[in-house]
Amino acid sequence: MRGLRLINCNAPRWLACVAAIILSVQLTACSPAARFERAAQSVDLIREDITVNNLPLVIFRDEIAANSSSIHFYIDGDGSPWIGGKKVATDPTTRSKLILELMRADKQAKILIGRPCYYLSARQRPSVCSNALWTSDRYSEQVVQAMRTLIAQQINRYAPKRVTLIGYSGGGTLATLIANDLTAVDVLVTIAANLDVDAWIKQHGYSPLSRSINAGNFPRLPSKIKQFHFVGESDQNVPSAITKSVAVNQVNARVIEVPGYSHECCWPKTWASALAELVD
Repeated sequence: MRGLRLINCNAPRWLACVAAIILSVQLTACSPAARFERAAQSVDLIREDITVNNLPLVIFRDEIAANSSSIHFYIDGDGSPWIGGKKVATDPTTRSKLILELMRADKQAKILIGRPCYYLSARQRPSVCSNALWTSDRYSEQVVQAMRTLIAQQINRYAPKRVTLIGYSGGGTLATLIANDLTAVDVLVTIAANLDVDAWIKQHGYSPLSRSINAGNFPRLPSKIKQFHFVGESDQNVPSAITKSVAVNQVNARVIEVPGYSHECCWPKTWASALAELVD
């Protein structure tokens, strides 16, 4: 069983040992990573664990990817890098199921591309997983390159004719960075994405992400990539201006501002119709 820690149980201590084993299993089973995996299974997504550049990454895919001419690659937000804004999380996996709700509404073949070391509990994670990967380096070249390589591998595996990258929040920032050097991408979609990372940090007074790339300083994406950037009119986490400031300098890009929507509400509600109208 994953996460089970072997303990040397001497007879006089057997009760304590049994309790420790049970606690070890419970901690793993109740981790954000484990809860997310159960939620992914409930919407019929299949988990695969993959190593890229010595980093562990996880994908969740549906069964129709192998037989589809079009695949939507999803990237989730930053999850929970910090607890209470002060303590680095031992498991940065998102506590939200929003990305799964978006994928459930999407009728195309889809694959959720995990960030390095996400979707793994602290007990499952190898020592190579420095917490810098989900704090200061969350948008670093190391992260971007690992995820770009993983997506390229999946494209080679399934050979779709049409590739769409879809990123939510910080996942939209990563999708934009990845698309910059992934020639197979046809469409880029971001949702509530903090594309100008420096402006977003300044907005909230966060500590600088020292080794992260700011998508706002990146050159324009190739004109062949159609871009759709969704922003919520009521988003206080990523105000629409932070997305627009980057999108307006892109070629073949459109910003769609949705009245009444915030950072989390209510994207899955209209997602199927939005994709049908704009992407597919």
